Amino acid sequence: ADFEAPESASPEWQYQDRQVSNRIQQALSQLTIDDRTVITLRHFNECSYQEIAEILVLEEKTVKSRIFEARRRLAKLLGDLRMVTV
Repeated sequence: ADFEAPESASPEWQYQDRQVSNRIQQALSQLTIDDRTVITLRHFNECSYQEIAEILVLEEKTVKSRIFEARRRLAKLLGDLRMVTV
């Protein structure tokens, strides 16, 4: 996930932002395709739960459950980033 860097961002901030983005991409690649799909639709494509349900032909409650579990697994993979202050 790329974050908009302020124009005056220091090289250190830019480096740290790149490192975090790389770690997130790496963690996403370790998820199952189902987990990656719901995370991508929700957080990168900004789809609603209803839109995701329609796209994946699932019930909305199933989508919510899958997103919850996918976030939990992603958070586990990214646990070391909680120490980083951006």
